[in-house]
Amino acid sequence: PERVETLEASLKPLLSEEEYQKVMGSPNKASAVLALQSKHLSALKNDKKVWEFSYLQIEDLIKEFYTLQGKSERIKNFPYPRQYFTLGVHLTWAFILLLPYAMIPEFTRIGEVITKTTAISPDLFTFYFFLYSICGLCIMDISHNGANGTCW
Repeated sequence: PERVETLEASLKPLLSEEEYQKVMGSPNKASAVLALQSKHLSALKNDKKVWEFSYLQIEDLIKEFYTLQGKSERIKNFPYPRQYFTLGVHLTWAFILLLPYAMIPEFTRIGEVITKTTAISPDLFTFYFFLYSICGLCIMDISHNGANGTCW
């Protein structure tokens, strides 16, 4: 949904102009929307349009949404140890680049015919390590600031 329509365009028809400005001016827009929902729910309860028991249950759900939103924010904003990641990437690329040169003498010992037919083998081994580093990148940053949390 975030890639099809902007947040501003999605919220504009749902909120009054005052509420829209309040939400857009807030640094945490999700919490601002939850606060508005709680405010509207309290107004409905005061007007006796919502039963007291229903009000308490819905208010508990809003509290749970606040909790889950906070957990999500903490996971998303947690600083990952980038220095370990970059070191691993550099070592993996060094291994990928040097592995074919290390395998050439071994293939020449086996024989001339086998060397020509298996010249692609070092590339297959290095491709494995390249995929390994890409999977590590995707696992390390699960949110990747995308709509669905995908690496690509």
